[in-house]
Amino acid sequence: MIVPDDEGVNLSRTAKSKNTSLQSADHEVPGMRAESLRNHNLQLLTYRIITGSEVMSRADLAHETGLNRSTVTRLIEHLLDFGIIREGSTRVGPSGRPSIMLTPARRTHGGIGAEVGRDYISACVMDLRGNIIAEQFDQVDVPAYSPQSTLGKLATMVNELTSQIQHSGLSLCGITCGFSGIISSSTSNLHMSPHLGWRNIDLEKHFRSKLHIEVPVDYQNTANLSALAESIARQKTGHELSDFIFISQNSAIGSALVLDGKVSSGLHGWAGEIAHITVSDEDKPCDCGAVGCLDAYIDKANLLERAGLPANAPWEQLFASLHKGNAQVTETVRLCGRYLGRALSTYINLVDVTTIVLGGVLKKLLPYYEDALRDELTRRALCSNWMEIDLQESIVKEGSSLQGAAWNSLLRFLSAPESWQRPTDIALSYFPVDETPTTFID
Repeated sequence: MIVPDDEGVNLSRTAKSKNTSLQSADHEVPGMRAESLRNHNLQLLTYRIITGSEVMSRADLAHETGLNRSTVTRLIEHLLDFGIIREGSTRVGPSGRPSIMLTPARRTHGGIGAEVGRDYISACVMDLRGNIIAEQFDQVDVPAYSPQSTLGKLATMVNELTSQIQHSGLSLCGITCGFSGIISSSTSNLHMSPHLGWRNIDLEKHFRSKLHIEVPVDYQNTANLSALAESIARQKTGHELSDFIFISQNSAIGSALVLDGKVSSGLHGWAGEIAHITVSDEDKPCDCGAVGCLDAYIDKANLLERAGLPANAPWEQLFASLHKGNAQVTETVRLCGRYLGRALSTYINLVDVTTIVLGGVLKKLLPYYEDALRDELTRRALCSNWMEIDLQESIVKEGSSLQGAAWNSLLRFLSAPESWQRPTDIALSYFPVDETPTTFID
């Protein structure tokens, strides 16, 4: 089950888990009004159906959540009426009685994800089944433009996306914009993004004013969104993780901390920033203003420069050199593994989480630096003396942060049943029938 809250998104799936913050309630509890109780249970059923790895019937949901059958039946009718779920195939149970399976509705409600990278902007619309309905991508040298100009371009892209589907009747429920850097959890202010070259930018002011639609807008760190996409993908495939450190690299290093199924951003919004842990006594300057940071050694430009390659070379050139056995490139990647191991050891010692999920280029480079990484973890992580540190590769394809942004928009919408609107008949018939979901899993 997934429960959005003020500090992050709870990704714990099982309703009866002792760690989940959303429990079933058949009877009114002190301080909870009937409407609140109903919304609470609607969320409980919704998240189980939307993110579960198995399709379930009304009876299955009643058994798993502890709600009585009549309550589940009544709430399911509401979810069907508002286009949140749909009835699917029929399954005959052990008793011989047929049961109708319930699945996420297709193309009734859509969440918009948008992202600003160092050299691109992108946006997509995703439905409740995780299908991408429309998307756009534009190559942009973001540091060459002002933040105001880039945010205007992103708003224009979102406007074009909404125009593409304006006659479909699809209900757009929100927008989430992702950025690398430190974003306040209480305001829309981006404090700094070294790789974009941005500081103290009011994202709301420069983005929303250019939008043509009135929907809720959220602003998130891209690594947190990638961790969200990873968690949902693992839930939907039955391989969920409740606690893990997520770290990925494309042009910059991004990381996120998931505790008890929730992406944790800390009190102010910048928890989990592994890129700026000190890993060397050298006074190598980092774009953040400090020296000796992990990012100063293994971000794309610095890594390529140390490997003897042009700072703007594509990643493919690095991999080609590795395949040829280039000694300088091979040693550079191994050294990056050591720096990464030092940063992760500090991280593990502080937060007591021993599962690490690697994404992006870090996943692809793992065979070339894994031994160096594990050596540093063994030497420096305290827990390595009595337990194994689990290294896992991300199961999500590239573009996980954009997927996470769209999911975040949908989950924020699902967390507020009082705001739901019924889909129009057009939305239910506009798109051609296609029961094959978009594949995001590697």
